[in-house]
Amino acid sequence: MSEKNDKVLLEFPVMWVGWECDSKAWVMERPDGTRYIRMTNHGSPYKANPAELRERISEYESVLEQTRNALELLALSSEAAVQSQKGGA
Repeated sequence: MSEKNDKVLLEFPVMWVGWECDSKAWVMERPDGTRYIRMTNHGSPYKANPAELRERISEYESVLEQTRNALELLALSSEAAVQSQKGGA
């Protein structure tokens, strides 16, 4: 089945930790109305399994949690420094 007649319904970003390639994916629609996800692997397009997008979401959530933890640790460190300065004055 040729993909040249398929229509792009949505282009969206895909993020990979430590990888700057393959940063976009597409929801595609065939002339018969069926839809699928197109992603790339080292620049080569392929039909992706929806489970791959669920894996991406899990990775995004993990990165968000780790980043929030880093900010929380920084805030706690800043608060401790302020308390130390107040106590030492």
